[in-house]
Amino acid sequence: MASGIAVWLAQVFRFGLVGILSTLVHVVVLVIGVEFFFLATQLANVIAFVIALSIGFALNRAITFAGHAHRELGAQYIRYFAVALVGYFLNSLTLFIVEDVFHQSYLWSLLVMVFIVPLIVFYLLRRFVFFSSLPRQPETN
Repeated sequence: MASGIAVWLAQVFRFGLVGILSTLVHVVVLVIGVEFFFLATQLANVIAFVIALSIGFALNRAITFAGHAHRELGAQYIRYFAVALVGYFLNSLTLFIVEDVFHQSYLWSLLVMVFIVPLIVFYLLRRFVFFSSLPRQPETN
C-alpha cells in the first residue's frame, strides 16, 4: 500500500510541475501575442490556452501518466480537453461564488483555484483520460 501512495505522490508532483510549466507557457504566449503581434487580448488568450493545453497534454502523457499513454492519441486529447474545460468551469464557478454570492475579492477564489481545482483535475485525468484498462494486479506481501 505504501508504494501505491508513493506512486500517487510522485504523479501529483509531476502533475504540479507540468501545470506550472503550462501556466508559464500560457502567460508568455499571451504577452507575446498582445505586446508583439498586437492581437486582441481574447484572441491571444485563446491561442495561448490551446498551445499551453497541448504542451500540458504532451508532458502529462509522457511524464506524469507515462504508463497509461498507450491509448489512441486523438481520443485521449479530446478527453484531456474536456477535463480542462471542467477545470475552467470550476474556476469560473469559484469566481462567481466568491465575487457575486459572497461579495468578496476575487483573490479569495485563488485558494480554491490553486489548491482544490488542480486536485480535482488530477483525479479526473487519472480516472477518465490516463487510465489503465488492464486488470489490477493483486498486491503481494
